[in-house]
Amino acid sequence: MLGYISRRFLQLIPIMLGITLVTFLLMRAAGGDPVMQLIDDRSAGMDQAAVDAIRQQWGLDQPLPVQYLRFVANAVKGDLGRSYVSRSSVAQAINERVPATARLGLTALIFAVIVGIAAGTIAAARRNSWFDTATMVVALAGVSIPVFWLALLMMYLFAVKWHVLPASGYGDGQLKYLIMPAFALGAGITGVVARVTRSAMLGVIKAEYITTARSKGLSESKVIFKHALRNALIPVVTIIGVQLGGVLSGAVITESIFNWPGIGRLLVDSIGKRDQPMVQGVVIFFALLFALVNLLVDVAYAAVDPRIRYS
Repeated sequence: MLGYISRRFLQLIPIMLGITLVTFLLMRAAGGDPVMQLIDDRSAGMDQAAVDAIRQQWGLDQPLPVQYLRFVANAVKGDLGRSYVSRSSVAQAINERVPATARLGLTALIFAVIVGIAAGTIAAARRNSWFDTATMVVALAGVSIPVFWLALLMMYLFAVKWHVLPASGYGDGQLKYLIMPAFALGAGITGVVARVTRSAMLGVIKAEYITTARSKGLSESKVIFKHALRNALIPVVTIIGVQLGGVLSGAVITESIFNWPGIGRLLVDSIGKRDQPMVQGVVIFFALLFALVNLLVDVAYAAVDPRIRYS
């Protein structure tokens, strides 16, 4: 197991290098001259010598390969540069926003996993019943409805019309501010998990060992949840890992709509201000997080199915 994890960590190195290179080049190609962002409106009339001094101070006078290598060397040490807008550390700005995004993302993911697996399992156990049909219809709606539309609909109903929840913001971290963003973010993931769980369970329920378990007189709930569900969890665990990308991308939209002070909103604000280092840092952070979660999903396979071993 340790050898497998070590090899996967080594495989992350070229992946992250590729991501940093593509992100770095795209930022330089699409962002214009960074020096113009470092000069505020009051200093717009400064002479060329002052502009050149600023360019040298920020290392922007160096060739692009040198700038990239310096960025990678600093990133390995945890330094993602400084914002062109606020002049603050990019790594520190991301670190300050992590708790809010983690709270929103984990709440949405936990909700999706619990509700999705439970609904999919019961739907498979009661195949072709009204519950099965209703569950799949709701799951399909959850997958199909865009996050932004569901978020705006919930804001209108629960905040504007019924006045039961705040429309946006973080407050002091109260639960009432979390309910709508977490549900909007987790609805689509819940539908995907429910559909995959049902499909996997239908394949397992027909297996011979499930018939044997029933013939031994085990209760139906024990057969379904102890024997069938555990053997159906491999594709479910895989889809949960993949859906983390949906959590990260959805958080960008959800945090912007609900004015949630997380990394997604930081990314949108930075794009609007053309803050290259901040956009670059957030993209790389998301990529690294996604890669690490996929590694954890691979390791979780052995816990779900003892027959899986890593050599």
